[in-house]
Amino acid sequence: STAGWRTVGTFADTGLVYQLSEYFGSVFSASVFGTATQVSAPDTVFWTAADLNTPASAVLIFDSSFNQKVYLGNEAGTALTVLNSGDGSFITTIDGFNNPEYIVSNPFSGYAYVTNNGNNTIQVVDTTANALVGSAFGVGAEPDGIAINSAGNRVWVANGAGNSVSVINSSDPANLALLDTLTLANPWCVSYHPGADRVYVVSN
Repeated sequence: STAGWRTVGTFADTGLVYQLSEYFGSVFSASVFGTATQVSAPDTVFWTAADLNTPASAVLIFDSSFNQKVYLGNEAGTALTVLNSGDGSFITTIDGFNNPEYIVSNPFSGYAYVTNNGNNTIQVVDTTANALVGSAFGVGAEPDGIAINSAGNRVWVANGAGNSVSVINSSDPANLALLDTLTLANPWCVSYHPGADRVYVVSN
C-alpha cells in the first residue's frame, strides 16, 4: 500500500454493506495531500478532486431517489464536501459541523450520520436536500467510527477517548435518543453486519 493513503468507507445497498473498494475497485482518500482519488485499478484513475480540507473519510451516498454522490468528512474544518460520484465534480458543501470525521448512510432512510470529533456529537444530514436535520446529539469523548443497521433505526458510535460505544435510536432522525452506552477500551472503528445482525468494533 502507498504511505499516507487509506481506504475510505462503506455504503449500504439493498440491505447489504460493502466496502467502497469492492464497488469501484479501489477508492482512497489521501488526506496528507488534501485530495480524494477514485480508481478502478492501481494504474487507472477515473477522477481526482483536489483542494479539499483534510478529508478524513468518504462515503458513497444514495439519496431518497437513489442518486449517488460522495460525502467527504473534513476533519480539520466545519463542513462536509459533496462531490458527483461519476466525475468528482463539486456539488456543494454542508456547513455547521465541528471537525467532522466519519460518515455513515442508509439509502433506504435518505439520511447520513456524521461524527463531530471536535465537540463530541453526531449530526444528521438529509442526503436529498444536502442539509442538516435537527440538533447536534451528544455522545462520548472524541467520537470516531459510526455504523447504522439495515433498517436505519439504530446507530452505533465508537467514542475513542470516552472508552465507550453509544447505541442510539435513529427511528426519528430529527430526534435521536440514547439507548445504551457500552464500555470498551479505546474503540475506533465500528461496522454493522446485516446478515448476522451484529456490530463489530475495533479497539485502538
